[in-house]
Amino acid sequence: MGRTKEELLGNPQKILIKKPFTRGVTPYVSPLCGFTDVATIATLPRRREYVVSQDTFLDELDPYSHAIHSRFVLDDKKVLITYKEDIVNEDGDVVEVEREREDTIPVTRMAFPFQEVIATKQKVHLTGNDLQLTLANETQTTEDKKYFTTLKQFYISKNMDIALSENVENQLTTGDTALLQFFNKRGELDWKVYSWKDGYCLLPHYDEYDELILFGIYYSDIDGDSSSEFLDVWDDTLKYRYKKDGYEFKLIANPKPHGFKEIPIAYKRGDVAWNKVQKPIEDFELHASLWAESVRYYGDPLLFLKGSVDILPGRDERGKVLAGEDGDADGKLLQANESKNVTNLMDFMLKEIFRGSHTISFSPETVKTSGDLPGITVKLLFSSAVEKAISEAKKWDGFIDRMLRLFIYGIGIESKSSAQLGRLKVFGKIIPYIPQNDTEIISNINNSKSQGTISVETATDIHPYAAADENKRVAVETEKENSDNQNSKTETDDNTKVL
Repeated sequence: MGRTKEELLGNPQKILIKKPFTRGVTPYVSPLCGFTDVATIATLPRRREYVVSQDTFLDELDPYSHAIHSRFVLDDKKVLITYKEDIVNEDGDVVEVEREREDTIPVTRMAFPFQEVIATKQKVHLTGNDLQLTLANETQTTEDKKYFTTLKQFYISKNMDIALSENVENQLTTGDTALLQFFNKRGELDWKVYSWKDGYCLLPHYDEYDELILFGIYYSDIDGDSSSEFLDVWDDTLKYRYKKDGYEFKLIANPKPHGFKEIPIAYKRGDVAWNKVQKPIEDFELHASLWAESVRYYGDPLLFLKGSVDILPGRDERGKVLAGEDGDADGKLLQANESKNVTNLMDFMLKEIFRGSHTISFSPETVKTSGDLPGITVKLLFSSAVEKAISEAKKWDGFIDRMLRLFIYGIGIESKSSAQLGRLKVFGKIIPYIPQNDTEIISNINNSKSQGTISVETATDIHPYAAADENKRVAVETEKENSDNQNSKTETDDNTKVL
């Protein structure tokens, strides 16, 4: 059972408790077996996992901080160097002695930004298209449609698609993200995104039914001439600010109303984009480093000389030549053979990294066509990435519902039209982005409209080139065209009467 709001606010230290991010460890496989028809006592899940800090996610995202750079993963080479040194012996004579010392030669270390590539591609598939807003009122009046158009214009002017995109990126790269909506000093709705990479620890708290009852943001900020730790907390009506004093947090100001009817924060948590393939990425970097070190030592050709050869190459009409001084002289370049096993292994690991992360990565030259690809071909090429995007889009529904609910309420306050906007039932849906042929899409929309499968309004909403207020523009143009036709008819009738 979750903690109550009163308990948390009474002891702010408990607000800092957060469910950790984890990854599985090597399981213990029991060799014992039993009969399947025997009833057993119920047990709770006890999967063995280890805690992963969100700093680890940032390290994995930055190639300069990858584990391959650690000597615990790949140690440098140790060599024994022999050198001579002059010393003075017991008789006072200077003598030369031979000494040895151990030295270290850095090895080649290869780190690749796979994590950034995977996260970027997954983000683009989720946010490449603008969020699709749908008016879902059973009975839609002209006024409802008018205010829905106004709402979409506010949505664009407030850059809410950018807010969604930033939140998707934060969740895919640091594990969680939060979107705060608030009223600025001018009384206008505004927003701010919080994430671990920006220095904020996000602390959601839920009741036993997973309803958000309190949200805390823990961070460090400049306070006078020094840095202090703060804890901002929101409940359904108020915002609290605490400051760390020794080992305790103390309220530094009276709680202030935040202006919303619920906690004005939308929160999303999930696995980072590369979570399932982090181990293969580390293995790939290790094998690539070992291969690069081998190429470093044995990749260049070696000049093999036999017999007596003039060490200074001459030059004639053939270019530079080595001249042998006896009949047995010989010379040639020795080149190490390329190992197909190594290249095949690297290619296999690379494919599995992208396959395991549902990331499609291929060179443009692999698509051998001079024109646009049919839509079905594109979907087949990107099927794995699209399937992943469809699955992830469903997980963002709760975040989007809360974001839109807060947005509609906030815009209603700002535009002084709370009653009109409050009547609207607006749904937001992520449409996964797929590289597409716009001509084919537009043709399908027009055909569906002509056959009566979809309405003119729906066709306008899903048209790739339509503006947010396209329906309003079409209505104005239609009204003007009807008015012009009516005026033209009136003039014709008047001329007829004169004749």
